Amino acid sequence: MYDVIKVRYAMMFLLLAIIYLSGIPLRAGERLERFEKDGKWGCKDEKGHVVIPPEFRIDGEVIRCEFSPEGVALMADKKGLIYVDRQGKRLFRPFIFDNWVDDFREGLARFVQNGKIGFYDRHYRIVIEARFDFVEPFHHGQARFCVGCKPVKLGEHYLMEGGKWGYIDRKGRVVVKPRNSRRSEERKR
Repeated sequence: MYDVIKVRYAMMFLLLAIIYLSGIPLRAGERLERFEKDGKWGCKDEKGHVVIPPEFRIDGEVIRCEFSPEGVALMADKKGLIYVDRQGKRLFRPFIFDNWVDDFREGLARFVQNGKIGFYDRHYRIVIEARFDFVEPFHHGQARFCVGCKPVKLGEHYLMEGGKWGYIDRKGRVVVKPRNSRRSEERKR
């Protein structure tokens, strides 16, 4: 009899703990309300306090004022999409591939800064500084990069041509030094 009561109390305690702990990520990723002032958009909390000043434009559903558990939201300004923190500080611009934010590959995604490309992790921390003219997503622990390549429009997409190509590891260390691509060498003939 006492064992049954102990098991019920243990189950009730476990259930309450699960309910309590499952609410933590929801608070971390809470949704704020967007508001407009003079044609620009920002975010307010449930009490009406301005969390992000109205400095952003609406680009479809991009301005959602929804923060990740890490405290980062995707916004849009005059130059395009940008990640911001809860204080409205601009963090970095995601690399856009196929009309949307680059996908994570092997835990990393690309971002753009000053015309160069680097990588950030799922916690929105920059792990490889933006120093490449172009770099492909990671595959089997390596990513192919180029120095001196240029985008060439091919229909609605771009193809990177020329330059020297090499490989980096997930820490950004060069594992294969850049050398001319076959395409670059063919153009020299």
